[in-house]
Amino acid sequence: MLVILEGLDNTGKTTIAKMLMQYYKIQGKNATLAKELSTPI
Repeated sequence: MLVILEGLDNTGKTTIAKMLMQYYKIQGKNATLAKELSTPI
């Protein structure tokens, strides 16, 4: 499964991503958090 979170800066995407990762790990699933580098655009 691939979960992608998209949105404006400072809206809590990283917080939600970390919470989802913890949830999946508790459920016994493999979870990896990857963050795309931001651009000036």
